[in-house]
Amino acid sequence: MTQTKKGIDIPGLVSAYYEHGPSKGITSGQLVWIPSFYPDKNNVVIDIDVASDPSETRLPAFLRPLAQKKNFFPVRSLNLGSEEHAFVLTGKIRPAIVVIEDTVQWSKSPAENIVLCVPIFRVYKPRFSQSFVLKTQAFQYSDKFYLPPDTRYIFEEGIARLELLQSVHQAVIQPFPSENSSMMLTEEFFSLFCLQMVKFLAETKSENETLETYGQLILEEAKRQGITL
Repeated sequence: MTQTKKGIDIPGLVSAYYEHGPSKGITSGQLVWIPSFYPDKNNVVIDIDVASDPSETRLPAFLRPLAQKKNFFPVRSLNLGSEEHAFVLTGKIRPAIVVIEDTVQWSKSPAENIVLCVPIFRVYKPRFSQSFVLKTQAFQYSDKFYLPPDTRYIFEEGIARLELLQSVHQAVIQPFPSENSSMMLTEEFFSLFCLQMVKFLAETKSENETLETYGQLILEEAKRQGITL
């Protein structure tokens, strides 16, 4: 079933939103699939009873709040130290925007490929009003960034939640929409995304001139179309 688009189009506002991504590797501005986790408010861990089976062949495990955890033995089969915890997190596999991809070094540990990503949430559900989506598109929320749909890549209309920026190991990242076909933001569109990210991270109250201009054009077009915000 065709979904009704909630954002609006202004010809020429952005020359192109998306383009083909790299055939190999990960780069800034690319869209990828990531395990996206919600902020943890329950503090639940997997409490593993290693004492019952030191060979770690068959380990009993229980879900408990961290404050009620009973076992603090290292779990070698999970590479888990006695002062580390296996937290239970809620999330789902989502498309995300790659902000930075880099190889990092920590003390004497091996180098790791860590990617900073911003997850994208679809807005087709009724709880996302057109007013909310349009205000996001017009850069009214410093912690959100609007992304229009694109049938070429089977990409649905969505909003990137900058406040859920997270680090992801490259080993668990997959190109969006598939390994055989990747997509990314154009240089122009990624520049707007970066301006919004800087505005969000700097917590600045002053408007960026570029974002303000784009935003005003969106609001004026919405008003011209008779859309109430």
